[in-house]
Amino acid sequence: MLYRKLTNWTNLAQTKGLLFFVQRLDELTFPYSLDSYKASTTGIITLVDEALELLNDPHIVSGNFGAVKHVLDELGLRLKGNFVAKKVFNFDIDSVLSGNLEGNITATIRKLKVFRSEMDPETYLGEITHLVISHDQEKPKKSQLELLAREFASLLQYLGVSRDHINDALIKAFYGETEIRDTTSFRGFCKVVYPHSHKFRVGITASKSINDVSFDVLRSNGILPYPHIKDDFDEDDKTFVEALECYKNISDGELLICHVSAPDANAAATMATKRITEAISFQKLFHHKLEVNIASTAVTEQSCCAEDIRTVPAFNNHMHFIRDMKALKAISAAKRCHEELSLDIGPDARKFANIVNMHGVSLSSTSNDIQIVNLWTCIETLVPSEQTASKISNAVKRVSPILALGYYKRLTITLLTDLLRRDRYCFSAILKKSKIDNSLPLYEKFMQLLREEENDADLRDLLTKCRDFELLRYRITSIVELLRDPEKARARLEQHERLVTWQFYRIYRCRNGIVHAGDSPNHTKYLVESAHDYFDQALNFCVEVSSWKGGFNTFESCFDFATSEYQRYMRNLKSDRAAIVWRIPKQRGRAFIFQDSLK
Repeated sequence: MLYRKLTNWTNLAQTKGLLFFVQRLDELTFPYSLDSYKASTTGIITLVDEALELLNDPHIVSGNFGAVKHVLDELGLRLKGNFVAKKVFNFDIDSVLSGNLEGNITATIRKLKVFRSEMDPETYLGEITHLVISHDQEKPKKSQLELLAREFASLLQYLGVSRDHINDALIKAFYGETEIRDTTSFRGFCKVVYPHSHKFRVGITASKSINDVSFDVLRSNGILPYPHIKDDFDEDDKTFVEALECYKNISDGELLICHVSAPDANAAATMATKRITEAISFQKLFHHKLEVNIASTAVTEQSCCAEDIRTVPAFNNHMHFIRDMKALKAISAAKRCHEELSLDIGPDARKFANIVNMHGVSLSSTSNDIQIVNLWTCIETLVPSEQTASKISNAVKRVSPILALGYYKRLTITLLTDLLRRDRYCFSAILKKSKIDNSLPLYEKFMQLLREEENDADLRDLLTKCRDFELLRYRITSIVELLRDPEKARARLEQHERLVTWQFYRIYRCRNGIVHAGDSPNHTKYLVESAHDYFDQALNFCVEVSSWKGGFNTFESCFDFATSEYQRYMRNLKSDRAAIVWRIPKQRGRAFIFQDSLK
């Protein structure tokens, strides 16, 4: 999460609820948030649509009803405790989710269609807006606002609004020059992000080789070279033409103009880039050596109801929206891995090299479809196969333990990073004056602060210092509650595992749709983020354990170790709160034995 200055918030005492909602929505739509804290790929409406699509597919229903059951189970979880849905929708969804669904598919389809007919996105969005504005601001119920923020973000995504636009509009509305005194400002923000379909003109440059693409192919995709239509612009287009000329002078290449309809400028630029890419790909059927580079930025003009001209990213590589190492740290990690890794010289050396290469190719691609297909291939290659299990069930069975083992370590590391980013000196001062052993590493001191009741006075001091960062205060208290209660920690982990399983199946269905039917959902780009995150966690785990134990020179041995550790971890999690945060065992070898001589 990012801390943003509140210089324009002049009534914090009576806008606590709104502040928490805004900060959480910022985190939900920020590209580099932890995957667990990002907006959900799907919402309630999306899940109903997904269930109906699966139920109407005879191949899926007859061969694997489990896929449908996964979607309905997820729908049930999303509706549980959802006071907004219960207020807006009158249909008894519990009647759909209970009973023998597999034995009564026709009735299930009929009931879901009734439920879907009642789902009006505008009504749902309006109710969320009302609840945020009318929420008790002085004593906010953050769990309710958390749900409202998640539903707000996922609903806008479903309606085609880009996360970039939501985040940009949020920063402008709440961290700009406009004074925030009460909740009425939220209505103004909602007007900006409301999912209207606007008409846009988008200007993007491409390398001069774009001239080798058939003009008819470009035109059929709604793309026209700027020189061909330059004379068609009149006096009313003067501002847009000036912006295009300025952009063209900076960007080297041929300027293309594309007309699209989209909810926002970011979505319009992405749509235009996709059209250009498709035209180039079609031309490559006849000219295999054709190489065309597309600029990373675009100029957009909302030409229907407002004269809004801006420069935005032409496309986003969603594989980059993941926690990454700094360059120097990455160099050090690569050096250590190169020296100690045994996977690259063991029986799976060829497999390891192929995985590394496929991952590299995926990172270089600008196509979400190609990325999701390649990432699934990486996961499938990484995971040891079992003849008795399907590819998807085997992937879930093998990768899930690794994701579960690392879950609380990721949450606590992220929280520590957020605290240091907020105010490193204040946090260090609190740790220094505490009773915690100062010789311990920073992370260990932090864990003691969160876990041990004897440090509660210092913890309260920390919460007081974060008074203007409501989301950070909420996150601290939430994680403290989990770390001190093994039962709650286990329940939260089990829920996380269910969510991961459902997302894994969604990634797999998306991959199959692309490969077998040439079709991909609108949320493929967000599935790319999840798939990349899961793959990275699994591969990094294998790299780590094979670097400190030479016997782990195959992927199978690494995954078997993960399964064994997971079973032990879940047993310990029943009662031992010290075991909640799992860490890879530290190995002592030659360096430990000869440490005196190494000084």
